Amino acid sequence: MGKLWQAGGVGSHDRAGTQRLEWGIVRGAYAIDAPDAFVPWEPRAAVTTLILFIVLAFAYRFAMLAVSIRHEKALRAAGAVEHGARNTLALTIAHIAFYLSATVEGLVRAAPIDAVSGFGFAIYLFGAAMLLVVVRLLGRLWTVKLLIARDHHLVTHPLFRLVRHPNYFLNILPELVGFALTLHAYCTLVAGLVVYLVPLTIRIRQEERAMRETFAAY
Repeated sequence: MGKLWQAGGVGSHDRAGTQRLEWGIVRGAYAIDAPDAFVPWEPRAAVTTLILFIVLAFAYRFAMLAVSIRHEKALRAAGAVEHGARNTLALTIAHIAFYLSATVEGLVRAAPIDAVSGFGFAIYLFGAAMLLVVVRLLGRLWTVKLLIARDHHLVTHPLFRLVRHPNYFLNILPELVGFALTLHAYCTLVAGLVVYLVPLTIRIRQEERAMRETFAAY
């Protein structure tokens, strides 16, 4: 009985060992085949998603630019005066350069989709949403340029009392930071933002001066 039990035990051990060996072979085959079949799909999916994000971000900005151009034409026809035209050009160039730099850096870096990109996307969405809010509140007076209409009225919505320049601090800056973080474009985020702040600071000062000259209650 002892020998029979021992033989049976050995047989069971052999069968278990064979199963483990077969499973190991299967796993080994999967590990060999997986890189060609599955692993590259993840970075491809990440790149595809990021490209889609970039395209939509550019499309959104172009759509808002179209709104700005429409408002600008109406304001100029009504006799609006532009302030700081040269700085507006510098601000436009800086904005485009930031987007292009972040795009190139993100694609070259093959930025992954992770917690950082998710956080950046949330910040970007906040900035994009705030732009719609600002445009809704300012209406026909909103443009990317600094235009003062003849019948310009002072918007006194609580948002403008809470944040002096919501278009800059709640839209543009979160938009740029979020765009760069989504793409893991850290070099652009640091260097590009420093450069961008120069014309943006000038714009804020020009806007403050123009508004004080136009409205005594500003």
